[in-house]
Amino acid sequence: MTLSNCHETVRALECFELAEELDSKRPLTKYQKVTVLMTLNRHVESLEVLQELKTLCPKEAPIYVTMGKIYRKLGDKKQAL
Repeated sequence: MTLSNCHETVRALECFELAEELDSKRPLTKYQKVTVLMTLNRHVESLEVLQELKTLCPKEAPIYVTMGKIYRKLGDKKQAL
């Protein structure tokens, strides 16, 4: 997240993608990747990763909150709710 915080979002995304290749089941890495994707306005990709996360951790509220935020940005109020 340090790269992302230093406004090096593309490099941060590359690091998260590499980390995901090394351990594809780690939820924190996926969630951090979503944060970076959202910063880059890559909302559809963010939703795809969140769908994976929802499968891995179906009881984690932040996943659903983040999905709602993305749907709202995409103008889909029904899904956002």
